[in-house]
Amino acid sequence: MAVTKDWTKDVTSEQIEAWTEKGKELRLEVEHIFQQTYSTEYRRLLRNRLGFRNTGLEDQNQFFQPLLAMLDSQKLDFHITLRNLLDFDPAWDTKGAEIDIYVARLLTATPDANAVRRDEAIRQWKDWLGQYAERINAEILEGFWGDTEKAKEERKESMRLANPRFVLRQWVLEEVIRRVERDSTSGKRVLAKVLHVCDPFYLPVEVD
Repeated sequence: MAVTKDWTKDVTSEQIEAWTEKGKELRLEVEHIFQQTYSTEYRRLLRNRLGFRNTGLEDQNQFFQPLLAMLDSQKLDFHITLRNLLDFDPAWDTKGAEIDIYVARLLTATPDANAVRRDEAIRQWKDWLGQYAERINAEILEGFWGDTEKAKEERKESMRLANPRFVLRQWVLEEVIRRVERDSTSGKRVLAKVLHVCDPFYLPVEVD
C-alpha cells in the first residue's frame, strides 16, 4: 500500500529510527532467504547436469567445486564439458585405455592446449571421474534405476535433457547479423539453421 503525503509528519524521530532498524533486519532476513534458495537451486541443477539421482551431503566439496576448479584451470568450456559427460561409462576401469581416450577427448575442448599442464590435468580428471563412477554405481546399487543397462540409458537421457548440445553464443549472433546485412537471401538460410538448433537438447537434424 502506498504511503500518503507527509505520512511522517506526526511521527517521532525515535519511531522513524525504530522503523529503520526493523527495515535493516528485514533486509538481512530477505538476503539470507535468497542466498539459501539460490544455493539450494544451484546445487539441484548441478546434480541434474551430472546425472545424480539423490542428494549427497558432500556434493559441493567432492564433485561441484573440484569440477569447476578443473574447468577454470584447464580453460575448458562449461557447457561442452558437461555435455561430454553424457558419454562417460561408470563401468570403465579408471586405469584402462578407455578412460585415457575419454580424458584426452575432454581436454581437446580447451582453446589453449599449450597453457594446460597435461599430465596434471589428466591426473585430476582421473581422480574426479573415479569418484564420479563410484557415485553413479552406488546409486544403481541402491535401486534408483534398476538394472545396469537401463540405468545407463536413463542416466544419459536425464543428463541430455539437462545439458544443451547447443548454446547460442554472442559471436554466432553477430556473425548471423553480418550475413543477413551482406546478403539477405543467404543470410536468411543461415538464420533458419540457427533457429533450427535453438531446440538445444536433442540430436541435430540435417537442414539444407
